[in-house]
Amino acid sequence: MPDIASSSVGPGIDALLRPRSIALVGASADTARYSGRPLRFLVKHGYPGALYPVNPRYDRIGDHPCFPDVAAVPDPVDLAIIMLSALHVLAALEECAKKGVRAALVMSSGFAELGAAGRQAQQRVSELAVTTGMRICGPNSGGIINVRDRVGASLLSCLELDTLIPGDIALVSQSGTVCNAPFNRAQDRGIGFACLVSSGNEADLDVPDFVEYFAEDDGVRVIVAYVEGVKDGTRFLRAATRAAERGKPLVVLKVGAHERGRAVIASHTGAAAGSDSAFQAVFARTGAIRVHDLDEMIDVASVLAGSRRPRLPGVAVVAVGSGGAAGLLADMTAGAGLDLADFTEPTKQALGPLVSPLCTLTNPLDLAGVSGLASEEPAMLRACLPVIAADPGVGSIVVALPSLPYYCGEIAEALVDFHRSGPVPLLVTWLAGSLSRRGFDILERHGVPLLRSCEAAVRGLRALLDHARFKDRAPGTAAVAAPEPSTTAAAQRILADRAGTLPEDETKRLLALYGIPGVPERRAASAADAVRAAREIGYPVALKIVSADIAHKQQVGGIRLGVSGDAAVRREFRALVAEVERSLPAAAIEGVLVQAMAREGLDVFLGMLRDPQFGAVVMLGLGGLLGARPGALTSGLAPLDAAGATRMVRESEVGRLLEAHRGLGFAPEGLIDLLGRFSRLAADVAPWVSAIDVNPVRLFPRPGAAAVLDAKCYFTSPSADGASPDGACGDANPQRRWTDA
Repeated sequence: MPDIASSSVGPGIDALLRPRSIALVGASADTARYSGRPLRFLVKHGYPGALYPVNPRYDRIGDHPCFPDVAAVPDPVDLAIIMLSALHVLAALEECAKKGVRAALVMSSGFAELGAAGRQAQQRVSELAVTTGMRICGPNSGGIINVRDRVGASLLSCLELDTLIPGDIALVSQSGTVCNAPFNRAQDRGIGFACLVSSGNEADLDVPDFVEYFAEDDGVRVIVAYVEGVKDGTRFLRAATRAAERGKPLVVLKVGAHERGRAVIASHTGAAAGSDSAFQAVFARTGAIRVHDLDEMIDVASVLAGSRRPRLPGVAVVAVGSGGAAGLLADMTAGAGLDLADFTEPTKQALGPLVSPLCTLTNPLDLAGVSGLASEEPAMLRACLPVIAADPGVGSIVVALPSLPYYCGEIAEALVDFHRSGPVPLLVTWLAGSLSRRGFDILERHGVPLLRSCEAAVRGLRALLDHARFKDRAPGTAAVAAPEPSTTAAAQRILADRAGTLPEDETKRLLALYGIPGVPERRAASAADAVRAAREIGYPVALKIVSADIAHKQQVGGIRLGVSGDAAVRREFRALVAEVERSLPAAAIEGVLVQAMAREGLDVFLGMLRDPQFGAVVMLGLGGLLGARPGALTSGLAPLDAAGATRMVRESEVGRLLEAHRGLGFAPEGLIDLLGRFSRLAADVAPWVSAIDVNPVRLFPRPGAAAVLDAKCYFTSPSADGASPDGACGDANPQRRWTDA
């Protein structure tokens, strides 16, 4: 592990993860109790350092002298494990600090997860860490397991395993269970770990600290994090960026995307879940790979740890005696957006003599022996894999195997040999049970990525390819040039001394400063004024109520579309104002916006949300009601670089529609520029603005042609579910500033 003395994450983490001596404060002789487990596990797994149980009730625990307090320990202590009730934790930590203990692991619960009183107690723990310099993991931590250095400083039951398999995966989790269960299951599958950390409530050390630490550790190849929320978004972004710079895949299981999930988290660790769209934007910027359950977390981590880097995106699917498995895997691969390689003629010619004449030499390829004997399959697989790997379009190979109780060991050995020396990564999905156990054992023992379903294989392969693409990405350049100082100053003048909702036309003025155009429009204070505006703009027109107190005009009858003729404008102006007055009598009506009707095109949603952890997050999706569908938005951190803006458009539903309709004059390039401009605006105004909705901006079938049809800018925080304020009135003076002449 790295020498933390020279690392940016601060002193003391090495004492936590690689302690030369450990004091166990509150240790019990009853090994069935939580407080009895850490000492037993440390001994069981061969901890090489000194152990000092601390408990005034005992003279000895097992083979170890027991001390009445930490001060009585005769030697220096690197790590203290605190296993006391919450009421006694702070005093124990103070005693440890006086002793010069470098790090403390607090397993005690009863802190921020219990509410206000617990948060106050946890705050005192945080303050002690700052004032003393002693690094603290926890409280409510399940402990740490450093497999390589035989440090089982944990109460987690996974340490009941007789032997631990070392590896190059590091896991940090805000949940002890999400350390315990994956580690046990992974070890059962022969997947090794370097280190596990249960960070608990994170009074001091937190997930970003450990991610950054493991990023510097040359013995760690993959970092896995279970995240409920973060205290400091900037530090999390920095740690994820550092992992990317060091070429370490960061696999994240982030929970709390939905309200009920956030509620469970709050009661669990006291964490703030944060905006899910903001986390997704961070993952996109840093190349972190998001997973959605424990199985996927293990599968993806094992593939990334056990595979070489793919040289190309093309995938070859190979089955042995199972055309059905080959077809299923090929369908799922294509459905996940991965490219199936087309074998070249030289490849087909080289494969021909190796397989049955009945075999179709295409991708996917179902291998069959010349005489149809199962005994031929291992040698045939051994001969065919190098030929397929040499194809110039193949960057990785997935092998699908059925039950194969006969010769499964020989097949596994052929796969191991290719995995060791082959030029492309190899993933194996073995759709079998115990009859093929011998083959499983061989693959697991030699670190060949083994997935137990086609879906798992595809997810692992996609993660491998996504990480490779991210590493190959060119250094970021700005999506659009930074605005002139005069532009920023003009934006601030529009926003100065505003509250509630910025009216639509003023929001459009703000957007126009950044090169995001609208349609011709004019604010009218009277019906006569509206007629004059409509004549200048040209019929037909739209009429929209203007009020800082109204967020959603449609819901209060504040919009009229396709109005033609002077008489119709007068009639609809009066009807619109009257309907709004009935719906929201307290609203301060500032006039009516007369707007040109736009021609047909594709409606797009652009949104900005100021996240308390990560700052301005921009979102892209289909416009109108479709833009509000859960999961339908693609997000990114503002301001976007060119690669980020391109990624957002390419991955969005909008981008796919534009690509599909290039022949009609639509193209994604104009939207990429538009999104870059919007992201620059979002970053500039984030100190004053909590949210912006541009819905819709209409794209026209001419490259770069677009116009904002409706937009809102909010100065108050959106509601808890991320929606904008819904037609609420503030305390503005309802006196009208318009006349019905």
